[in-house]
Amino acid sequence: MARALSGAGFTLLLFLAGALALGAQDTRSGPTSSPTSDKNTQTLTGCLRAGDHNLFKLDAQDGRIWEVRSDKVKLASQVGHTVTLTGTALAAETNEGHNRLAVSKLIVVSNGCQSDIPMQQ
Repeated sequence: MARALSGAGFTLLLFLAGALALGAQDTRSGPTSSPTSDKNTQTLTGCLRAGDHNLFKLDAQDGRIWEVRSDKVKLASQVGHTVTLTGTALAAETNEGHNRLAVSKLIVVSNGCQSDIPMQQ
C-alpha cells in the first residue's frame, strides 16, 4: 500500500534530510593552523613572545614560527601566554623565513605556555 508523496511532501522530506545532514557534521576542532573562508585568513594557536620593533612572534603548535603584529589587538600584555590568533597572512616571509600575520582577533588559551610548543628563535 505504497502512497506517492505530493510535491510539497517531497520538498519537505528533502528539506528535513538536508537539515539532518547539516546537524550531523563533524564539529571537532581542526588543525591549529587552519585557513578560514578567506584563503589569506589564518587561525593559529601557540605561545606568544616578544620580538623586535613592536613585532611579536608566535611559536605555533604545528612547529611554525609566525611574526605577528596588530593595530587592533594589544599583544604586549599576552606575551608568555598561549593564545589563539586570527588574522590575515601577509605575502612575504621575514628574512628568517617566518610567516607573517596581521592579527585582528586574540583569544587567551592559558596564562602560560605549554611545554610541548617549540620555543625557537
